[in-house]
Amino acid sequence: MDSAYFQLRLFCQQQGTSFLLKDLADTWDISTKQTKRRLQHYQARNMLTFTPGVGRGHLSQVTFPEPLLDKLQATVSALLAQENLTDLATLLQLPWPNAWLKPFYQQFQSHFGLKKTVDEKIILRQITTRPVTSLDPLKVSIYREVNLLYQIGDCLTKLVADQLTPGLAHHWYYDEQELTWHFYLRKGVLFHHGKYLTSADVRYTIERALSVSKLVPWQLLNLQKIVTDGDYHVAFVMKHPEPLLPSYLANVLFIILPSDRPFQENAWLGTGAFYVKEWQPKQFTLRAFDEYYGLRPLIDEVEHVLVNLPPAPTTPQLYLEAGYQEKAALGMGVQFISANLKRNTVIQEFYVREALYYACDVTAYPQQKDQPASHYQEADSLTLKKSLAQGAAALAKGNYHGETLKLGVLHYLAESVSFGEWLQERCQAIGLKIQLVYFSFEEHFYSDFLEKNVDLVLLEDLPVPGEIFPYLAFVASPELLVQRFLPADSKKYLQQAITAYQNAPQLERQKNYLAMDDWLTQNYYLIYTVHSKRRRYVHPMLAGLTSSAQDAFDYRLAWPEESKKDDVC
Repeated sequence: MDSAYFQLRLFCQQQGTSFLLKDLADTWDISTKQTKRRLQHYQARNMLTFTPGVGRGHLSQVTFPEPLLDKLQATVSALLAQENLTDLATLLQLPWPNAWLKPFYQQFQSHFGLKKTVDEKIILRQITTRPVTSLDPLKVSIYREVNLLYQIGDCLTKLVADQLTPGLAHHWYYDEQELTWHFYLRKGVLFHHGKYLTSADVRYTIERALSVSKLVPWQLLNLQKIVTDGDYHVAFVMKHPEPLLPSYLANVLFIILPSDRPFQENAWLGTGAFYVKEWQPKQFTLRAFDEYYGLRPLIDEVEHVLVNLPPAPTTPQLYLEAGYQEKAALGMGVQFISANLKRNTVIQEFYVREALYYACDVTAYPQQKDQPASHYQEADSLTLKKSLAQGAAALAKGNYHGETLKLGVLHYLAESVSFGEWLQERCQAIGLKIQLVYFSFEEHFYSDFLEKNVDLVLLEDLPVPGEIFPYLAFVASPELLVQRFLPADSKKYLQQAITAYQNAPQLERQKNYLAMDDWLTQNYYLIYTVHSKRRRYVHPMLAGLTSSAQDAFDYRLAWPEESKKDDVC
């Protein structure tokens, strides 16, 4: 599928079939000489007739053998028949009139909605615009992958609507005198390869978390030892009181893995409601686990089909054409800029970071729609007054001599790129040089690329649904940027604050959180931008679930009710 050809057809639909080559060259973003060659190439393939304009400023003319709508219909039908979803997505990125795509709605839904096989399997096809990255519980920190792990594995406990409930452990209690938490495991729980769950698996999982991680997970800093007493009893002996341990163990980091074989991502084994049937670059498939200890999923398979979409300022039409329901989202998270104090560059200068803070006045951002953020929690944020004059004054105090700061932005998020370009211009106005560095999760986030190559990163934190300590995970997780970017002395101070938060009575934790957040923001280690509210596109088979289940990609209760299908036709 030649997207440039359809760009030409849409150009002629809007501008007419007589035009200056320069105007078409601007649309294609190539030179006029290349434009002329491309038109001659299409003519040689009988895709059009090209009459070049003679002399500078004269109009060229093209004619086509068939109407554009006929060509579109034939191409879409062919791509659907071939199941060429990547080219189909690229084609649908072009600004087609919605009425032209309506005849294909049912076909789109048949490819990206419910699918029944001959043997009555129910398969849900889920669109994804990037491949699955890591599914190692010790590494994963991306919202979608975290939720996928909860589909294929289980923890000792789980959080449902912020309430702690039994998981693989059916009961637990705390011995205050011995500083020991006791957990009792369910019997008859099977891993995907047929092994029964025992306390040895819990020990293996915890010991792996302690030995494989670069740093001890913050949830286990107070752990003295783990004791197994029989196959179904596990005791966590703590150095100091740890009232929140059962909640910590609901974290994806502690999904229980089998002890009879080393962990392998490409042969993922857990106790979850689904298992990994296929993991290819362009497709990731989950299959319902018939021996699951809980309720078996109502659908049989979930296929995540990779559709490569070019960056676009709006959400792809593909979701709507596939029958997804557009829904407003409540507060999804917080966007922030994190300073990399591991780099020996001018980012070490306090006043340079302060200058950046004042330049980053989101109320002046033309595309700004979300609430400005000054703290992690939306309820605590205020709209603070900032100005370029304040930024220039701060920069004048610093030891700044025209050095360039490198700002990392996600290349496939048009909103991030746009904001980064705007911030670059704002900083240039006060004499602070910013260079954008484009990165991706799958290639760069899990390596030391960011630590070595950027001074700042623009990112967003999306708390996992059911996480009752999202801020603690944000500042304490060794895989996230706060911990990765702070030098040793600052991390030591932060750890003291984290410990105080963990041990504080519930009513005092808010004060501890604000103290930590103030320290990070007043040193400009973090600069919050906005509390993001994104539009969500929900698969029709998930539309009847609660918002938290939709956000968590929880396929276990998804079911193709006829009423749901009627709603999206």
